[in-house]
Amino acid sequence: MMNHKLFSAACTLAGAMVLLTSCSLSDYSRIPDDTGFFRHMQKNPYPVMHLEDYWDNLDAAEWNNRVHAVAGKMQYIHIKPVTLDYFTPRPATAAHAAAVEHLRDYFQEQLDKRMKELDSEPGNTLVLENAPGKGVYTVEVALLSAKPARVLKNAVMQIPGMLITGGTLAAEAAAGNKEDMGYVSFGARVYDDHGKLICELGDFEYGMQSVLGHVGLDTKDYRPYAYQRRSIDTWVRALGELLTQDIHTRLYKPRFSLNPF
Repeated sequence: MMNHKLFSAACTLAGAMVLLTSCSLSDYSRIPDDTGFFRHMQKNPYPVMHLEDYWDNLDAAEWNNRVHAVAGKMQYIHIKPVTLDYFTPRPATAAHAAAVEHLRDYFQEQLDKRMKELDSEPGNTLVLENAPGKGVYTVEVALLSAKPARVLKNAVMQIPGMLITGGTLAAEAAAGNKEDMGYVSFGARVYDDHGKLICELGDFEYGMQSVLGHVGLDTKDYRPYAYQRRSIDTWVRALGELLTQDIHTRLYKPRFSLNPF
């Protein structure tokens, strides 16, 4: 009976921790704003977007006509390679620089994969173009900052999980820090076919530990940039939705994660 009560209490506490962490993953105040990438970064006034963003006073009807193929229009998009030109602070070591480049490459691979999936879906109006041109919108994506998970500290914090039912919750309450899982931020800009900036957006996310990780083990704790890759996966999905949906479509951010890998 005691074990059952302890388990129930641990599950309840885990649920509370998930709610707390899911509400504090993004910290828009930490999106780098001094790199020269953003021109109009501001608090997002629209409930449809879970990212910080700026929209120019563009013709909403034109955007919607493109994504809905009205009057033969299509959403022609050219996506430039993900860049590190605005990354800050610059990596202090060759090892860190290599890790950041690998993270950029992951961003590029996942973005290419998702855009090709959308391009090939039946009925989708997205058309990928290799270069700017008439009727083609251009998208720029930049990886702005990243910090790896504190692998050693995360490993040490697992020790209470071996002694106390409820996994790492006791350790998190006593010595946890939202930077233990590291963080990552990005920015994106969209230009129309005349080179006019019509949208820029960005996000800064701390790593989101899985539900299992709150009561036991999350393997991302032991892989320096695994949490950052999960954040990138979320952004890739959001960018795909942004480019292919009505301008007033609500974009949702995951509230919790079940995947410990």
